[in-house]
Amino acid sequence: MGVGDGQDDKKRFYAECGVREYWIYDPEGHRTDSVPILQGFRLHADKQYQEITPVPEDKLWWSDVLQTHWGLAPQKHGVEETYAQLRVLDPKTGAWTAQKTNASGNISRIRRGRTPGSRRKTPS
Repeated sequence: MGVGDGQDDKKRFYAECGVREYWIYDPEGHRTDSVPILQGFRLHADKQYQEITPVPEDKLWWSDVLQTHWGLAPQKHGVEETYAQLRVLDPKTGAWTAQKTNASGNISRIRRGRTPGSRRKTPS
C-alpha cells in the first residue's frame, strides 16, 4: 500500500495500540513496483515507525519482537532469479524454514518451541 491508500492511518492506529513492529509482505507486487516485496517497520520512543533496513547482500531483516531474521529466498524463473519467497530463521536450530512452507505458521511453531516441519507429539 502506498501513501494515500490508508497506510498512514494504519501506522497511526498500530502506534496507538503499541504494536512494536509490523511487516508487509507482498510477493505478487500488488502495491507498486517501487515498493519492496518485504518491508518491516519498528515503533520508536517518539511513537513513529521507522523502516527496518535489510542487510542488502543477504536480503535479511532482523525482528526485535520475534528475535529472529526474516529473509527472501531466491527463486529461479528460467534464467531470471527473483527474491519473493519469504523465509524465517529458527533461532534455536539456525535453520531456515523450507521455501515451500507457510512462514506465518512457522513463526507460530518457533514461538512455541517447535521447529518448522516438526509434528506435534500425540499422547500414547
